Amino acid sequence: MFKPDVDRLKSRRNVGGLIKALRYGDSHVRYAAAKALGEIRDPSAVLPLIACFGDSAAVVEGAVSSLYEIGEPAVEGLAAVARVPVFRESAFRTLTYIGGPKAIAECKAALGDNDAAVREAAAEALRMIGVREVAGREEAKKRAEYAKQEKLLRTGSCARDGHMFGEGVYNGFFHRCRRCGAMKHVHSGNIMPGPGQ
Repeated sequence: MFKPDVDRLKSRRNVGGLIKALRYGDSHVRYAAAKALGEIRDPSAVLPLIACFGDSAAVVEGAVSSLYEIGEPAVEGLAAVARVPVFRESAFRTLTYIGGPKAIAECKAALGDNDAAVREAAAEALRMIGVREVAGREEAKKRAEYAKQEKLLRTGSCARDGHMFGEGVYNGFFHRCRRCGAMKHVHSGNIMPGPGQ
């Protein structure tokens, strides 16, 4: 078998050729082919990429990354192989990365499996998905609070009349407005709302 030209196959979006390259003897070629399939994001590559879970660590990482890029179309295949011991860790890890309602449903279904190791891996995947989703919600809350504070700074009395920053430095980095408590960073000049805003 000739050494596949992965870059050429990728530029031509030759999914079949890249799938064949996943079976080539050189692990560097297999890794490159796995990564290229993730860039193309063709769902027909899901099962061949899952088959890479029994390969070297680098090729497995390439396959996991590519399945994440393919996203939801990979969930069903991942759930099917998650019960196979050699594929379990990689399959549940990929489901964790993909997240979303379909991955959550598959992980919840695995909680009823007869194999305790499958149930444990599914529970861990659900915990990780939940942690990531909670972190996303917290970040959205922070952005909303920041926007609210920015609006107060632009529309409050000090925004109209100007802040009255004292000469003293608060906490080593900020000047505090005597009127509203807003703080201005000594170096950047960024203004943060005070406690009453």
